[in-house]
Amino acid sequence: MRTYLAYNPAGGASLYVNRQWRDGTCVAGVRRPGAGIGGPTAEPVDIYAPSNPRQTFWHWDEPFLSWASERGYALDVVFDTALDDEPELLGRYGTLVTAGHDEYWTAECRE
Repeated sequence: MRTYLAYNPAGGASLYVNRQWRDGTCVAGVRRPGAGIGGPTAEPVDIYAPSNPRQTFWHWDEPFLSWASERGYALDVVFDTALDDEPELLGRYGTLVTAGHDEYWTAECRE
């Protein structure tokens, strides 16, 4: 979710377009269109998937989830932001798979 928030320019700004700074930190809010799945994008169209805007759930995650489901994989899904609040969510798993463009992780999640 963090990467989608970073690239989402809804409201006129993102971490890449018309950046907004607060106390020396570039900020992106969650209360805007497409916040959790990616909103409008300034990214160029992907020639291999022109109907799915880049930097959105529909471009990265949904194709993977469909692929895995069609092949019978049982998956549990969690937002990256939830792992900061509840790191124990990963306790019963041996593997974490991230599909898509997961670029922004907190120091706690990296550990």
